[in-house]
Amino acid sequence: MKIGIISDTHDNIPNFESAIKILKENKMEVLIHSGDLCAPFMIHKLDGVGLPVHVVFGNVDDRARTSLFAKESKNVTHHGDVAEIKFDNQKFAVVHFPDIAFALACTKKYDVVIHGHTHDKREEKIDDTLIINSGNVMGITKEPSCAIYDTDSKKIEFFSI
Repeated sequence: MKIGIISDTHDNIPNFESAIKILKENKMEVLIHSGDLCAPFMIHKLDGVGLPVHVVFGNVDDRARTSLFAKESKNVTHHGDVAEIKFDNQKFAVVHFPDIAFALACTKKYDVVIHGHTHDKREEKIDDTLIINSGNVMGITKEPSCAIYDTDSKKIEFFSI
């Protein structure tokens, strides 16, 4: 299964749309967003992807309205601060903050831990757990990027937006 990963969109719709195009061209089957959508209307944009989408809160998200919009969505599952998801018999944790991602990886409960927040691409192994940060979609402080994790090969591929 090919899992698209994005983070830190910060309402940048043109970059978001470019990221989704790249991920779909690379056969994305599900999308994970590791926080900092910003405005709640981004849930509607995620719903429009037309695939299952899993989202966690970032530090700048409007919690109340984002949760409400997600409840009205067909394709978006909002997990709150931490998502625990299973794809192809691999356990995933998704959070926004890297320190929490590190702590989750150290538990050895997960095959993959995904986070955002730093806007930096990251691929690191802690024992048998892969930690991934896809970078950021916003593109102001760092080059915008997204990623795909392939559950068959257990490899991550980063894409510039």
